[in-house]
Formats: sequence, C-alpha cells, structure tokens
Amino acid sequence: SNVQGVVVLGNQNSVVQNKFEALATELDRLRREVTASSLPDDDKVAVIAEIQTIESQLAKPEPNRSIVQQAWATAQKIVTAGGLAELGVKVGHLIAALVTQGGL
Repeated sequence: SNVQGVVVLGNQNSVVQNKFEALATELDRLRREVTASSLPDDDKVAVIAEIQTIESQLAKPEPNRSIVQQAWATAQKIVTAGGLAELGVKVGHLIAALVTQGGL
C-alpha cells in the first residue's frame, strides 16, 4: 500500500519521508560500500546499525535530530577511518542540513 509522502527505498525496504530521499539514498549507498569494504566485521555491523537508526528516524515527518546526530557521529568515525571519507562527507552534509534546518 502507498502511504502519501513516503517512499520505499532499496532492498532494505526502508520507508522514508520524501523530503529525506536524498539522504536515504546516500545512506543506502554507504551501507553497500561499507559491506563491500575491508573494514573489520565488528565495524561493518556498527556502521550498519547506526545507518538503520538514522533511517528509522527518516520515516518520521519530524526526525529526532539528536538521535540522528549521535548515530552519525559514531558511524562517521568508522567510515572515515575505513577509507570511505568521501562518501562520509556527502552523507555528513545532508545530515548537517537535517539537523540544523530540520529539512533537506
């Protein structure tokens, strides 16, 4: 069934608000890059868990900004250390827009 104002993304069937689609798309890309990376399995699991936390917030019209910020802070450290800094910067900019302006 279609819910107005939301979009279902990727294989994970993540439901997010339309206005957060750009961020959700980049998070999905980051998940795939992390999965394919040479990061230790514990780090992969940690990043993917944080991505899922952020995605669950993006399903809400008004995500909890502090939860998003905390989850990204944890994931960003691992992503940057794991050599995925460029993609991390892109996601970081979109998250900063969400946290500071409440939208994208």
